[in-house]
Amino acid sequence: MFTTRKEWELPLSLQAILDALEDKPVVELDLSSNALGPRCAPSLVSFITNNRSLQKFRMVDNGLGNEGGKIVAQALYDAAVNSKSDGRGQTQIKTLIISNNRLGWNMETLADAEIWCKALEAHAGTLEDVRLYQNTIRTPVMVGLIRALSKCKGLTHLDLSDNWLRIPGSKALATALPNWSELRILNISEDQILPRGGVIIAEALSKGPCPKLEELNIKEAEVGEKTFIVLAQAIKGHFPKLIKLEVNGNYGSEEDEWIERLREALEIHGNARALGDVDELEEYVEEEEEEEEEEAEEKVEPPPKAAKGDVDDLADLMGKTKIAA
Repeated sequence: MFTTRKEWELPLSLQAILDALEDKPVVELDLSSNALGPRCAPSLVSFITNNRSLQKFRMVDNGLGNEGGKIVAQALYDAAVNSKSDGRGQTQIKTLIISNNRLGWNMETLADAEIWCKALEAHAGTLEDVRLYQNTIRTPVMVGLIRALSKCKGLTHLDLSDNWLRIPGSKALATALPNWSELRILNISEDQILPRGGVIIAEALSKGPCPKLEELNIKEAEVGEKTFIVLAQAIKGHFPKLIKLEVNGNYGSEEDEWIERLREALEIHGNARALGDVDELEEYVEEEEEEEEEEAEEKVEPPPKAAKGDVDDLADLMGKTKIAA
């Protein structure tokens, strides 16, 4: 949409389009694959804050970065808070896809992502599909986001792939799983889960928290045999609807026993073809990284609950935004 416009025109053009749509019954807004960058984030604020018909919001590969992401998150949070008192009706956002936007750039602690946690929790009553893949989100922030997402009891699709879970994030996910009884698709591939983290998640799944699970993707997550042996038992007992399982790129070889165990577990439910390719497994080389990770496990506080009286720092953020001439 904006491929031929000059850089300084982008915020003004986007603002004009969204201003015209603000009071219209827009159900879906997809701004993906436009080079908007953080400079265009303020142009989204009024639409996100005031439109009450929006159900699906997609921004993939827009270059938002940390700064632009926070502006969008603040608008999402304000929309949920304001909808309770401004007479325009409740927000209806069911699908939120903010991916490949480097949201985690320069976010080292949970405090850096506080507004994202608040925004997710504020929309917990309606969110069903959340995808935050490829955002370079580090472990402490992931822990906070997962805690906020645990409030989304109607979640059916969750994609957190290509971020950093590691052991603390794996523990947070294991704790959250029982809250997602409607979950059908879970993608945690390329999340640096590590062998111990994989066992933690598999053991949580062995308790059958998500009986409707249809797709599980844990490719290239740096997990191995122990994880998959536990997972095979979990599938046997609790996941008759699992029709897609991706495990390639983890530790092992094509002759390993756990591969056959997974196939047998899936076959019990008539889903023998559910297991994807296992032709790119890697040899496990034990390192000290996991032990160090356990010893230096990040300590994070639960994300603050959405509060109506929170101070809105959006004006400050917009004040710092410059449009180049």
